[in-house]
Amino acid sequence: MGCDIGLSCGEIQVFTLQRNRMPVKYIGNKFSAGLSVSLAGMLILLLAGSAGPLCVAHAAPISQRVLLGNFYTNTVTGTAFVVPHKAAFLVRIGWMQDGKFVDSLAAFNKDVRHYHASSPGWKFNRAVWYVGKTKISLQWSRLGQAMIGRVKARGNIRIAIEATSSWKQFTSRYTVRGSAICGEALPGGRGVGPWTLRTIPQPAAWVTAKTHAGLLTALAHGRSTAARQGANAAFVFRLTSDTPVYFTAGFGQLPALKNAGAVIADARRTYLKNRPAAGGTWGNFLRPIGDTLGNNRLFNPALPVTSYVCTRDWMVPASVTVFKWEAFFYAMLGSLEGTHRSERTLELLLRRQLPDGMIPNYFTNGGGVSARRSQPPVGALCVWKFYQRRPDKAFLRWIYPKLVASHNWWLARNPKTGLPFRDVNKDGLLAYRSGPESGMDDSPMYDNARTDPITETMELDDVGLNSLWAADAGYLARMAEVLDKPAAAEHFLHQKEMMIRRINRWLWNPKAGMYENRFFRPQAADRAVPSQAYSVAPGKPGIQGQYYQGTDFNDLVMTRRDHAVDFNWFSRPPLGAFMSQVPMSVRWRGNITPPKTGDYRLVLNLTYPFVPHEPPGFLPSIAGVRLWVAGELLINHWKLRPVTRYVSPAIHLTAGHACSIKLEYHRQSGGAMVQLRWRRVGKPRRIFSRQISPTNFYPMIVGAPTKAMAAKMLTLLQNRHTFWGRYVIPTIARNDPAFPEQSYWRGSIWAATNYLMFQGLVRYASPELLNRFADKSLKLFMRNWRSHGTSNEYYLANGIGSGDPHYTWGTLLCQIALDNICAILPDGKIRLNGTLHATEWLDHIPIAGHLYDLRVKPGNTLLLRHGKTILNARGKVLVAPWFTAQGNSSKLFHRASRLP
Repeated sequence: MGCDIGLSCGEIQVFTLQRNRMPVKYIGNKFSAGLSVSLAGMLILLLAGSAGPLCVAHAAPISQRVLLGNFYTNTVTGTAFVVPHKAAFLVRIGWMQDGKFVDSLAAFNKDVRHYHASSPGWKFNRAVWYVGKTKISLQWSRLGQAMIGRVKARGNIRIAIEATSSWKQFTSRYTVRGSAICGEALPGGRGVGPWTLRTIPQPAAWVTAKTHAGLLTALAHGRSTAARQGANAAFVFRLTSDTPVYFTAGFGQLPALKNAGAVIADARRTYLKNRPAAGGTWGNFLRPIGDTLGNNRLFNPALPVTSYVCTRDWMVPASVTVFKWEAFFYAMLGSLEGTHRSERTLELLLRRQLPDGMIPNYFTNGGGVSARRSQPPVGALCVWKFYQRRPDKAFLRWIYPKLVASHNWWLARNPKTGLPFRDVNKDGLLAYRSGPESGMDDSPMYDNARTDPITETMELDDVGLNSLWAADAGYLARMAEVLDKPAAAEHFLHQKEMMIRRINRWLWNPKAGMYENRFFRPQAADRAVPSQAYSVAPGKPGIQGQYYQGTDFNDLVMTRRDHAVDFNWFSRPPLGAFMSQVPMSVRWRGNITPPKTGDYRLVLNLTYPFVPHEPPGFLPSIAGVRLWVAGELLINHWKLRPVTRYVSPAIHLTAGHACSIKLEYHRQSGGAMVQLRWRRVGKPRRIFSRQISPTNFYPMIVGAPTKAMAAKMLTLLQNRHTFWGRYVIPTIARNDPAFPEQSYWRGSIWAATNYLMFQGLVRYASPELLNRFADKSLKLFMRNWRSHGTSNEYYLANGIGSGDPHYTWGTLLCQIALDNICAILPDGKIRLNGTLHATEWLDHIPIAGHLYDLRVKPGNTLLLRHGKTILNARGKVLVAPWFTAQGNSSKLFHRASRLP
């Protein structure tokens, strides 16, 4: 009996988990009982040969379950070996850099070009990084309970192959014995088989140390230590262009090093031969999906399980965090290369689903659950798309009730308030609790939203949330049909249709020609004072800001001219490092000129409209403020306290007449936010929010707008003053006062919102518009991938990648490009695009459980299997029922194709 091609033999097992102390099992099409032993032991014995004597005489028991991969948070250049609940050993590559010996992720990222291959079962792995002009490459392959690897360099450099301590839950001890490093699990081995590390050629020196820091210090000297035993050990090598180092490590009899080159080369060929790939006009835009996902898998020892995460860059081994909507996106992306890790990731996420059905915003290491907020309901959408590529009915049957419980939670009754959790005004429309619950944490859409102190929910019916909830109902209906639940399918279709009616009735603003968020009750129409209203002197726009460390204007750090007082630093003050809590103070001086004569009230927004009571969530500002206009002190709240929103008395301003302004602000701790807004006294109050983001287009996902309504929306989309540009689309309209901030969700471009936008555009946009949207999205990603090797957390509107450089969902931009060429529509039909102006080939694309190839030429796209043309789109977009090409394969989801 063999292994699935994308799965490590040592990891196959019956899918058994504890949920609420109740054992739950499902056996999918990749799992069966009795495979936990598999061929791991036999494979090692077959490959063993010239590895030399073991550290101890007996071999490791083949029944021992071993997790093996580069899933230790702080290193990409290494491999962890874990016997769950018992032992862990860690091999990592260290090197000299800037006069120090280093081996951390931070050092690796200092001059890394790309994340490279890391196959689904860790059968083949490659990492490449640079130290100055010296290029170092590591390649390794998993062989049962062991691995075999090679390190080489283009240049000369001193490196070390280290065996070190890892997670605090595990204690190990290493002993240098001749040409081997022998690992022992403490205390007493606890029944864990012997672990060994061997290399060729012989090392120049060995080093042992009690601590990892001590090991790095000793390695910098490059000389052997007297002691041969310690909690950390390493072999030292002088690596040159002509002398690669081979090594092997693991349990039991190790693979023969004399065959290492051939074994690694064969593993590489096998992986590259079978993984999704592309080439041509856009390059291999599928590679970043697999590479980024593969390297963002981490082990959580508290559970214990390995899963996809958003990024390893800002996590630490003791704190692995999983986020809700991101986890669903990862699982969907992971379907391109297999099912196992995607299913495990969702499995892990749903362990923390609350009894009332809510899936928390995040959880950390099995604890730290954000029990009071969730995230956008994209679960059913992502799971359905995953199922369409890799049908696994057993998994669908297992996850369906959990998705239903999550869907129902939004409108379920909150026992604390007696009101629906997210429909607190009972109008049938949903509102987020907070900015973070929307997934768009500091979006300007929520700057002016009030939070009800009793329900702790924003008083703002949200277009995006209601549209995604309606889509969630639609996808659940399709799942119910496949699972032979016609009554449930009818129920969810009714929910979807009723929500669409409410969206169209209450959230469509005919004057704006757009769906807009709607406040629960009319409120003053204050807006940020625009940049053109500020001046420091005649003809000199802006306002002068003096930035100080300390809350009493203690130490002047910088003076600069700001375009406006409109900042939301999202826990990042303009001074200090990311997420710092540096006390600060700012003094702004300049003038403001009103556009019209009248009585005005000045408004200061000084805190976020979310999470005032939930550690370790986003903290409120502990701050104070004073505002003078024309020499008159209008707002005076200088005492440091949890700040909110301050409104000044009325002041008369004359059109075209500049009035002096001075604003002093100081902050002790918490998030930093300062927004100067104004409103004319007596101006009619409004109920629609004027701030437009990509989420305002989400009704297209469920087919809510008519053709006439959609035409107005698409006109707004393509307007260069709102959303269109070289790169698309920003997370707030370009003419919004917050757009110039270009920070986090304030004017930058995010792959997740682009991807969800695409789901709506594919229903309404012309092929030409859809091609341009997909092309702009992919070019944004590939510009940064080619130049810096990054899959960014988000992108500035000028195309520069920002945020975390190796963020998994950045590759959703690549998924857009793939879906624009060939998409599986929600009803299972295939959309094949023959209108592209490009030449591209794509291989090994999963559709309905089989792999297909695509050939794109200008004006013609072919879908092939085994070299035979299945569908041909010539000069048009072809939408074909799947059964016309695949016969009985349509049974996988043909019932759901009957749904609207």
